[in-house]
Amino acid sequence: MKRTGVIFFLFFATVAVVTAAGRLEIVGPDTVDVGAFEPGERPSAVFRFKNAGDAPLRFTHVVSTCRCLELVTVPGQLPPGKSAELVARVRQEQADEAFSSTVLIETDSPETPYTHVTVKRASPWNRTSLYRPPEILQDAMTNGLQLLSLRTPHDGKPAYLPAFMGFPKRNKGEVSPGIVLGGEGCLDDFIRRIQFWNARGFAAIAVDLAHRDDRRPVSRQAVEGVVRAHSFLRAQPGVDTNRIGVAGIARGGYAVCLAAAVDERFAFAISIDAGRFLGDGGTAPDKGGEADPLRSAPALQLVRMPFLWMDSTASPLPLLQDHYRRAKTPQTLCIRYRDANTPWQPGEDREEPVVFARHAVRDGTSGLPSFGAALRRGRRIAAPFALVFALLTALAGHQQGQVVAQCQPAKLAAMESHWQAEAPAPMYALVWPDQENGKNSVQAIKIPGLLTFMAHNDFSTEVKGLSDFPKEDIPPVLPSFLSFRLMVGLGGLFILLAFAAFLKRKDLASAPFFARLLTWCIPLPYIAIFAGWMLAEVGRQPWIVYGLMRTADGVSPVLPQNIAVSLAAFIVIYGVLGLIDIALLIKYSRKGPEAVKEEE
Repeated sequence: MKRTGVIFFLFFATVAVVTAAGRLEIVGPDTVDVGAFEPGERPSAVFRFKNAGDAPLRFTHVVSTCRCLELVTVPGQLPPGKSAELVARVRQEQADEAFSSTVLIETDSPETPYTHVTVKRASPWNRTSLYRPPEILQDAMTNGLQLLSLRTPHDGKPAYLPAFMGFPKRNKGEVSPGIVLGGEGCLDDFIRRIQFWNARGFAAIAVDLAHRDDRRPVSRQAVEGVVRAHSFLRAQPGVDTNRIGVAGIARGGYAVCLAAAVDERFAFAISIDAGRFLGDGGTAPDKGGEADPLRSAPALQLVRMPFLWMDSTASPLPLLQDHYRRAKTPQTLCIRYRDANTPWQPGEDREEPVVFARHAVRDGTSGLPSFGAALRRGRRIAAPFALVFALLTALAGHQQGQVVAQCQPAKLAAMESHWQAEAPAPMYALVWPDQENGKNSVQAIKIPGLLTFMAHNDFSTEVKGLSDFPKEDIPPVLPSFLSFRLMVGLGGLFILLAFAAFLKRKDLASAPFFARLLTWCIPLPYIAIFAGWMLAEVGRQPWIVYGLMRTADGVSPVLPQNIAVSLAAFIVIYGVLGLIDIALLIKYSRKGPEAVKEEE
């Protein structure tokens, strides 16, 4: 009997051991949304597991389906009734992207051999609904503008959005760019903003963000309203859907940061005077506003359209600087100096946003100065080369002048309006030749011996004057003198400009007047070349081969009408080439250098 009991006990014990097994249960949610996070942050998702079985459980294989997650803590052996955590950390490069990653878990449990959990960052915005043009609840006219009430449901509840819309004057069949204006104010403020942009060729719709208290943050409903207004404007006839931007002032500028991140359809974005609202959810930092989950800084990482920041020195610039550095899109910064004594000017009445908007939609009316990596590298290379070659050009000109002194002494005398032979010969800074009387009517600021040195590299050699040559061998003095002085004067100016550019090659952006001056100097090299050509051709008269053959003896027996046709052809051809050159210069200077990705 005892032996039978022992056998039964061993049998049931063996069955119990064989049938015992671990069973994995997930304690809590199996999906974690890490939400928005800052660059440099690496949020973690924590999942809890419990062994609900009656035998130990072992995690045999745990792997993420994408490289966007790093598995920090992975359980190993899990006794019955015990719990453990699995920690998955998001990689840093996912800060500006939505993603979803599954973690596959394999155990030695026959009941739960496979399970999985999910880490994601989903967009909180229903773009399908936001991109649908809203219905009109009310449509009226005031001061030539449409006063609209748009149906904009929020969180499943009925809501409406007050808006104002106007269009520019345009011809039949013509399309215009557009802009969505987000902001606050009274009726006159919205009318003024619409008319301002209409007068500049933009269809415009302005929405009231409905915030009257600086302590209230920008709401999600306000951002949705800006996007829905965009959808409504896109549905209007005569509006180019590829050239619609968004702009906002003050708290509206803060809302622009969020709307531009939500709606990638915008062609450009403009934030005006929003510096003091960038700190805490669109609330003024000195008013102690309530907290808000809508943060502009992380949202800027999702912005991809050209962006203009426009503010004044009266705003907290460190906040603006921080936001500027976060965006990964082409940005333009416009800072106006303003202190306590500077009159305030409404941001929507300034021309800088219009210039930027026109540049962004490429309407061909304006361009923006660019000081990107390509231009900075170009300055570092061009400025030293310009200085070196300007000096080398002056040295080459000095050597050519000595050749002229030896081979064409009458031309040298005409170039300097030098009438009497002298050793050493001086040079005068102020001269006006009088060829009819064989002298200079004006002659001032004498520099002794300089002409001798320039012609012969010494201070003792005689330089012949125009009086030493027969009257019929003297070239036209005034054209020779003026063309030479113009050429040499421009050469000296080029040396000064090249030297100044060399000194400012690292901070040319801080000297807008000098940059503008360089732009206006573009035609000067052409003028210098023309003056040099005039000197070469006029100064050698009356000789076609100096001292051997006169120009009159080299005239070919060609009919005047043939010469006229040939001359007209040259004028037309070179005139067209000149216009093409000017057009290309204007075109590519407005376009600017191609963007070069900078490595930070």
